[in-house]
Amino acid sequence: MVLRKNEKGFTLVEIMLVVVIMAIAAAAAGVQLKNKATNRRVKNAATDMFSAFQQAKMEAVKKRADVIFTLNPGARTYSLFIDDGGTTGTAGNGTPEGDEQILINAPVATLTNIPPNSVPPDVNMTISFNTAGNPGFNSRGLPYQNRFGTVVFDNNNDKNGDGDLTNDDARWYRVVLSVAGYIKLEMSKNGTDWQ
Repeated sequence: MVLRKNEKGFTLVEIMLVVVIMAIAAAAAGVQLKNKATNRRVKNAATDMFSAFQQAKMEAVKKRADVIFTLNPGARTYSLFIDDGGTTGTAGNGTPEGDEQILINAPVATLTNIPPNSVPPDVNMTISFNTAGNPGFNSRGLPYQNRFGTVVFDNNNDKNGDGDLTNDDARWYRVVLSVAGYIKLEMSKNGTDWQ
């Protein structure tokens, strides 16, 4: 093969160097995209819960009945029902029974199937209310039996349980129910300073 002085192009070494640099950049971008997707699922779960609390309050006032949540953080599910007894249950006991109307029944989610009003498997849900029992609203839109508190959502990247998340861009969201029945959604970058 005869080399010509005016021949232009890239050497094999130059092409391999570009491919290696592109592979490193793609790997870094993949990690960032995964973190952002997880944060989006955390925010969506908190926003769904916030909306469910708002719906509960509106339905309680509209129907002039207690509207109660059943929260199961272990299974990452929750439901919302009108505690009016229906025709076969007991009104005002705080538990769904008989034919009481179910407003929301959040199914269990998987990473490939996240239905509305569900908590994905990579999202923690922590519940903290001032008294035991299911939270909700009475017919005046105030917390049912004075139960107020928070539901906190975060990603569960804390592999060793030391509180240090592997995701530096982690976000925490919490739904706050005040003693006056006010509902708000707050965000934190560290789990302690809420905005």
